[in-house]
Formats: sequence, structure tokens, C-alpha cells
Amino acid sequence: MEEKLDMLKAECKAPPMPSSHSLFANWQQLKEMAEGGMTIGSHTRSHPILAHLSLEQQREELTQSRDFIESKLGTAVSMLAYPVGRTDSFTEQTQALAQECGYRLAFSFMNGINTQLDAQSAYQLKRISVDGNKEVDSLKVQVMELNTKHRA
Repeated sequence: MEEKLDMLKAECKAPPMPSSHSLFANWQQLKEMAEGGMTIGSHTRSHPILAHLSLEQQREELTQSRDFIESKLGTAVSMLAYPVGRTDSFTEQTQALAQECGYRLAFSFMNGINTQLDAQSAYQLKRISVDGNKEVDSLKVQVMELNTKHRA
């Protein structure tokens, strides 16, 4: 694992890992990241599968999470990543509610490249999964393959 981290750091020119090797950022680190131009988004308050909740419960999850993060960071939160992110974990109503709650974009966990950004697709954005087992060269190949499929 250390070898992979070293390779990834070298490839991405990432700063050294903190000595604690904590996988979670603290509020001070998040604030510094936001001040440095990184966008910090919401992931709900308690990580439920939103499609299993009533609309009112979904609204509470979306607004309480956003409001809490905004109060901690002093910056607006306009992006959401759906917990679990599969197509069955959020609904069209969830997407409409996310927009109503002030989110401008929402990310699914569906793999792929987004070929358009319109009112509907902005609340079901695809992304490319990167985990600790992904080799940099493998990620490059995956992106190139997705890009080739998109152009075909």
C-alpha cells in the first residue's frame, strides 16, 4: 500500500501525507481547502439511501447537512454526492428536491463521462471511481476508454 501511495504522490505531485495517516479531513483542513479554491460538497446528514425516505425526511437530510457544513466553513455548499449513488438510491423527486434545496449539481456513483450538462443531467452526474487499489496507469486507460466510447 505504501508503494502505491508513493507512486500516486509522485504522479500527482501531491503533498506528503500527514503523519497521522487520517483518512478524514478535519474542519480546519476543509476550511483551508475551501479557501484554496476546492469545492466542498454535501453527502447528507446521516448517509441514508434517500429513495427510501419520505420527501420531508429527504429535505431534512439535504438541508441540515448543507447548513451544518456552511456554518463550519463559512462558504456556500452547492454540490451534493448522493449516499451510495446507485440509480435506485435516489429518484427524480430526490433530484428535484436537491435543486429546490439550493444544490446546483448532484453526483451519482454511476461510472462514466458526462456528455451534456442540462437541468436534468446536473442532478445525476456520473463520475470515475478511484480507490486505493487503482494503479495510475489503469486509471489513465479507463479514462481513455470512456473518452473513446463517448466520441464513437
